[in-house]
Amino acid sequence: MSAVARQIETTEPSRPESRFVAANGRPLRVSCRLEPVLELKAFRRIGYRMARQVIDVEAERPLTVDEILRLTRADLERIDLATLSRGLDRLQVESEGAKELTLILPVSYVSLSNTHGRKALVGYFKQARETVLKGLVCEVTEIEGVPEAGLSAALAAIRPYCLLLVGRRCQPYGDSHILASVGLQGVSVECPTDLADDGEFVHWARHAVDAGKRAARSVMAFGVPSTRHLAIAAHLGASHGSLRSGPVLRGA
Repeated sequence: MSAVARQIETTEPSRPESRFVAANGRPLRVSCRLEPVLELKAFRRIGYRMARQVIDVEAERPLTVDEILRLTRADLERIDLATLSRGLDRLQVESEGAKELTLILPVSYVSLSNTHGRKALVGYFKQARETVLKGLVCEVTEIEGVPEAGLSAALAAIRPYCLLLVGRRCQPYGDSHILASVGLQGVSVECPTDLADDGEFVHWARHAVDAGKRAARSVMAFGVPSTRHLAIAAHLGASHGSLRSGPVLRGA
Protein backbone atom coordinates (compact mmCIF):
# COMPACT_ATOMS: atom_id res chain seq x y z
CA MET A 1 0.00 0.00 0.00
CA SER A 2 1.38 3.41 -0.99
CA ALA A 3 2.62 5.66 1.79
CA VAL A 4 1.14 8.62 -0.08
CA ALA A 5 -2.38 7.41 -0.79
CA ARG A 6 -4.09 4.78 1.31
CA GLN A 7 -7.33 3.38 -0.03
CA ILE A 8 -10.21 2.96 2.39
CA GLU A 9 -12.99 0.64 1.29
CA THR A 10 -14.66 -0.90 4.33
CA THR A 11 -18.33 -1.44 5.00
CA GLU A 12 -18.82 -1.99 8.70
CA PRO A 13 -22.48 -2.45 9.68
CA SER A 14 -22.17 -0.08 12.65
CA ARG A 15 -20.77 2.71 10.49
CA PRO A 16 -22.30 4.84 7.70
CA GLU A 17 -22.30 2.62 4.63
CA SER A 18 -19.75 3.42 1.92
CA ARG A 19 -22.06 1.76 -0.65
CA PHE A 20 -25.61 2.97 -1.10
CA VAL A 21 -28.25 3.66 -3.72
CA ALA A 22 -28.74 7.38 -4.34
CA ALA A 23 -32.16 8.98 -4.61
CA ASN A 24 -31.82 8.95 -8.41
CA GLY A 25 -31.42 5.14 -8.36
CA ARG A 26 -27.69 5.06 -9.08
CA PRO A 27 -25.59 2.71 -6.91
CA LEU A 28 -22.70 4.72 -5.45
CA ARG A 29 -19.57 3.94 -3.47
CA VAL A 30 -17.59 6.38 -1.36
CA SER A 31 -13.84 5.86 -1.75
CA CYS A 32 -11.45 7.74 0.57
CA ARG A 33 -7.68 7.97 0.80
CA LEU A 34 -5.30 9.79 3.14
CA GLU A 35 -2.89 12.20 1.45
CA PRO A 36 0.04 13.79 3.29
CA VAL A 37 -0.22 17.60 3.21
CA LEU A 38 2.95 19.69 2.88
CA GLU A 39 3.67 23.30 3.75
CA LEU A 40 5.43 24.20 0.52
CA LYS A 41 7.82 26.93 1.64
CA ALA A 42 9.70 24.59 4.01
CA PHE A 43 8.47 21.46 2.24
CA ARG A 44 7.48 19.81 5.52
CA ARG A 45 4.50 17.62 6.28
CA ILE A 46 1.85 19.19 8.50
CA GLY A 47 -0.68 16.34 8.52
CA TYR A 48 -3.15 14.54 6.28
CA ARG A 49 -6.21 15.35 4.26
CA MET A 50 -9.08 13.01 3.56
CA ALA A 51 -9.37 12.88 -0.23
CA ARG A 52 -12.52 11.23 -1.48
CA GLN A 53 -14.21 10.12 -4.64
CA VAL A 54 -17.82 9.15 -5.21
CA ILE A 55 -17.85 6.20 -7.60
CA ASP A 56 -20.71 5.25 -9.90
CA VAL A 57 -20.63 1.49 -9.31
CA GLU A 58 -22.32 0.50 -12.58
CA ALA A 59 -20.24 2.84 -14.78
CA GLU A 60 -17.08 2.19 -12.72
CA ARG A 61 -16.05 5.86 -12.76
CA PRO A 62 -15.97 8.80 -10.35
CA LEU A 63 -18.82 11.28 -10.44
CA THR A 64 -17.99 14.74 -11.75
CA VAL A 65 -18.45 17.84 -9.61
CA ASP A 66 -21.65 18.67 -11.51
CA GLU A 67 -23.04 15.17 -10.91
CA ILE A 68 -22.29 15.42 -7.18
CA LEU A 69 -24.03 18.80 -7.02
CA ARG A 70 -27.15 17.20 -8.47
CA LEU A 71 -27.37 14.66 -5.64
CA THR A 72 -29.90 15.22 -2.88
CA ARG A 73 -29.10 16.68 0.52
CA ALA A 74 -29.53 13.26 2.11
CA ASP A 75 -27.10 11.69 -0.39
CA LEU A 76 -24.47 14.36 0.30
CA GLU A 77 -24.83 13.81 4.04
CA ARG A 78 -24.26 10.07 3.59
CA ILE A 79 -21.14 10.78 1.52
CA ASP A 80 -19.75 13.17 4.16
CA LEU A 81 -20.39 10.80 7.05
CA ALA A 82 -18.97 7.77 5.23
CA THR A 83 -15.84 9.74 4.34
CA LEU A 84 -15.21 10.91 7.91
CA SER A 85 -15.96 7.51 9.41
CA ARG A 86 -13.60 5.59 7.14
CA GLY A 87 -10.93 8.25 7.24
CA LEU A 88 -10.81 8.41 11.03
CA ASP A 89 -10.75 4.64 11.36
CA ARG A 90 -7.90 4.38 8.90
CA LEU A 91 -5.93 7.21 10.46
CA GLN A 92 -6.07 5.52 13.86
CA VAL A 93 -4.78 2.28 12.36
CA GLU A 94 -2.00 3.86 10.31
CA SER A 95 -0.78 6.29 12.99
CA GLU A 96 -0.59 3.55 15.67
CA GLY A 97 -1.74 5.97 18.32
CA ALA A 98 0.59 8.84 17.35
CA LYS A 99 -1.12 12.20 16.83
CA GLU A 100 -0.84 14.19 13.62
CA LEU A 101 -0.34 17.96 13.69
CA THR A 102 -3.45 18.65 11.63
CA LEU A 103 -6.17 16.77 9.75
CA ILE A 104 -8.13 18.23 6.83
CA LEU A 105 -11.74 17.06 6.68
CA PRO A 106 -13.91 17.58 3.55
CA VAL A 107 -17.51 18.53 4.33
CA SER A 108 -20.23 19.66 1.93
CA TYR A 109 -21.83 23.06 2.42
CA VAL A 110 -25.18 21.35 1.95
CA SER A 111 -24.57 19.11 4.97
CA LEU A 112 -23.46 22.05 7.10
CA SER A 113 -26.39 24.23 6.13
CA ASN A 114 -29.05 22.07 7.79
CA THR A 115 -29.44 21.15 11.45
CA HIS A 116 -29.55 17.36 10.98
CA GLY A 117 -26.38 17.16 8.90
CA ARG A 118 -24.49 19.63 11.07
CA LYS A 119 -25.32 17.75 14.27
CA ALA A 120 -24.04 14.45 12.84
CA LEU A 121 -20.85 16.06 11.53
CA VAL A 122 -20.04 17.77 14.82
CA GLY A 123 -19.83 14.36 16.47
CA TYR A 124 -17.09 13.38 14.01
CA PHE A 125 -15.31 16.72 14.50
CA LYS A 126 -15.14 16.08 18.24
CA GLN A 127 -13.76 12.58 17.61
CA ALA A 128 -11.25 13.87 15.06
CA ARG A 129 -9.89 16.53 17.43
CA GLU A 130 -8.58 13.74 19.64
CA THR A 131 -6.31 12.53 16.80
CA VAL A 132 -4.42 15.81 16.21
CA LEU A 133 -2.02 18.04 18.13
CA LYS A 134 -2.83 21.45 16.66
CA GLY A 135 -6.37 21.12 15.37
CA LEU A 136 -8.70 20.38 12.49
CA VAL A 137 -8.91 22.08 9.13
CA CYS A 138 -12.42 21.88 7.67
CA GLU A 139 -12.50 21.96 3.88
CA VAL A 140 -15.99 23.11 2.91
CA THR A 141 -16.92 21.86 -0.56
CA GLU A 142 -19.65 22.79 -3.06
CA ILE A 143 -19.49 26.49 -2.14
CA GLU A 144 -19.42 28.13 -5.57
CA GLY A 145 -22.46 30.34 -6.02
CA VAL A 146 -23.98 29.79 -2.57
CA PRO A 147 -25.57 32.79 -0.80
CA GLU A 148 -23.29 34.80 1.47
CA ALA A 149 -25.67 34.66 4.46
CA GLY A 150 -26.02 30.88 4.24
CA LEU A 151 -22.29 30.28 3.91
CA SER A 152 -21.52 32.65 6.80
CA ALA A 153 -24.00 30.84 9.04
CA ALA A 154 -22.63 27.40 8.12
CA LEU A 155 -19.06 28.46 8.83
CA ALA A 156 -20.01 30.10 12.13
CA ALA A 157 -21.62 26.85 13.32
CA ILE A 158 -18.43 24.79 12.89
CA ARG A 159 -15.78 27.43 13.57
CA PRO A 160 -15.50 26.51 17.28
CA TYR A 161 -14.39 22.98 16.35
CA CYS A 162 -11.76 23.93 13.77
CA LEU A 163 -8.33 25.50 13.72
CA LEU A 164 -8.87 26.75 10.16
CA LEU A 165 -11.72 26.94 7.65
CA VAL A 166 -10.87 26.35 4.00
CA GLY A 167 -13.21 26.62 1.01
CA ARG A 168 -12.93 24.42 -2.08
CA ARG A 169 -12.90 26.34 -5.38
CA CYS A 170 -14.09 24.59 -8.53
CA GLN A 171 -14.39 25.70 -12.14
CA PRO A 172 -16.19 27.66 -13.36
CA TYR A 173 -15.22 29.95 -10.48
CA GLY A 174 -18.11 31.91 -9.01
CA ASP A 175 -18.21 35.22 -7.15
CA SER A 176 -14.88 35.64 -5.37
CA HIS A 177 -16.16 38.65 -3.42
CA ILE A 178 -18.63 36.53 -1.45
CA LEU A 179 -15.98 33.98 -0.51
CA ALA A 180 -13.52 36.72 0.46
CA SER A 181 -16.08 38.28 2.81
CA VAL A 182 -17.01 35.21 4.91
CA GLY A 183 -13.72 34.77 6.77
CA LEU A 184 -12.11 31.77 5.12
CA GLN A 185 -8.48 31.33 6.17
CA GLY A 186 -7.63 29.47 3.00
CA VAL A 187 -8.87 28.06 -0.29
CA SER A 188 -8.24 24.62 -1.78
CA VAL A 189 -8.10 23.60 -5.43
CA GLU A 190 -8.10 20.00 -6.68
CA CYS A 191 -5.76 19.13 -9.54
CA PRO A 192 -7.63 17.47 -12.44
CA THR A 193 -6.61 13.87 -13.10
CA ASP A 194 -6.76 14.18 -16.90
CA LEU A 195 -3.93 16.67 -17.45
CA ALA A 196 -1.60 15.37 -20.16
CA ASP A 197 1.70 17.16 -19.53
CA ASP A 198 3.55 19.91 -17.69
CA GLY A 199 2.14 22.61 -19.95
CA GLU A 200 -1.43 21.70 -19.07
CA PHE A 201 -0.51 21.54 -15.38
CA VAL A 202 1.03 25.03 -15.43
CA HIS A 203 -2.05 26.40 -17.22
CA TRP A 204 -4.37 24.84 -14.64
CA ALA A 205 -2.26 25.81 -11.62
CA ARG A 206 -1.84 29.44 -12.70
CA HIS A 207 -5.59 29.98 -13.09
CA ALA A 208 -6.56 27.92 -10.03
CA VAL A 209 -4.10 29.67 -7.70
CA ASP A 210 -5.17 33.07 -9.02
CA ALA A 211 -8.84 32.20 -8.36
CA GLY A 212 -7.91 31.01 -4.88
CA LYS A 213 -6.02 34.18 -4.00
CA ARG A 214 -9.03 36.28 -4.91
CA ALA A 215 -10.85 34.63 -1.99
CA ALA A 216 -8.13 34.00 0.64
CA ARG A 217 -4.42 34.51 1.27
CA SER A 218 -3.49 30.82 1.41
CA VAL A 219 -4.11 28.41 -1.47
CA MET A 220 -3.80 24.65 -1.06
CA ALA A 221 -3.19 22.64 -4.24
CA PHE A 222 -4.43 19.11 -3.59
CA GLY A 223 -3.92 15.90 -5.58
CA VAL A 224 -0.81 17.12 -7.42
CA PRO A 225 0.99 14.44 -9.52
CA SER A 226 4.59 14.78 -8.18
CA THR A 227 6.93 16.74 -5.94
CA ARG A 228 8.17 18.58 -9.03
CA HIS A 229 4.64 19.77 -9.71
CA LEU A 230 4.30 20.82 -6.07
CA ALA A 231 7.37 23.03 -6.61
CA ILE A 232 5.72 24.53 -9.70
CA ALA A 233 2.53 25.20 -7.74
CA ALA A 234 4.57 26.83 -4.97
CA HIS A 235 6.31 29.08 -7.53
CA LEU A 236 2.88 30.13 -8.80
CA GLY A 237 1.75 31.07 -5.28
CA ALA A 238 0.33 27.95 -3.61
CA SER A 239 1.08 27.75 0.12
CA HIS A 240 0.32 24.04 0.74
CA GLY A 241 -0.17 20.92 -1.33
CA SER A 242 -0.69 17.19 -1.37
CA LEU A 243 0.42 14.37 -3.64
CA ARG A 244 -1.85 11.85 -5.25
CA SER A 245 -1.01 8.36 -6.39
CA GLY A 246 -1.04 7.71 -10.11
CA PRO A 247 0.95 8.26 -13.33
CA VAL A 248 3.43 11.13 -13.56
CA LEU A 249 2.77 13.78 -16.21
CA ARG A 250 5.00 14.08 -19.26
CA GLY A 251 7.57 16.88 -19.23
CA ALA A 252 7.12 19.90 -21.41
